[in-house]
Amino acid sequence: MIKKFLEQAFYFVWNTFWVSISLAVIFINLMLLADACMALSSSLWIPTRARILSTEGAVSRARSRPYINIAYEYYVDGKQYTGKRVCFLELPFGCPPDQLEEIAKYNVGDSFTAYYAPVVSQSAVIFRSPGARPWIAFLISLPITWLGSWIAFLPGWGILKEKIIYKRGKHGK
Repeated sequence: MIKKFLEQAFYFVWNTFWVSISLAVIFINLMLLADACMALSSSLWIPTRARILSTEGAVSRARSRPYINIAYEYYVDGKQYTGKRVCFLELPFGCPPDQLEEIAKYNVGDSFTAYYAPVVSQSAVIFRSPGARPWIAFLISLPITWLGSWIAFLPGWGILKEKIIYKRGKHGK
């Protein structure tokens, strides 16, 4: 009886672990995929005036990826928004150093041009020229997202099959 309980507990923990990891992988890759799609549509983004709210004024590094902490406000149709993104694909690849150096020169209160998404006004970037990187990110993220989906859905299908389909056949329902 204890052995069966331990087997069921292990099975539950194992499935929960795999489903949790898979969902995290899918979420991260869908974020990358969405960012790559936004970068691919960057030529459609609309320019607007923005103003620096806060900045450290220096380029920092995290795991060899350069970044700068900055916050800016911009207005779309009279509504105020706050942005923190400098460029597309900032999270996985970092922004180009020349863009970061230019932003590091800005002071609080300085005005500049930012670009916002025509459909989702909450999304804005300072530099909309993504270069070749969005295609790379898009092509890399698709198979990773599919792999994450397989990892998530195969254990899920096994659980579904065992808990619902197998029990229906066993109990004759």
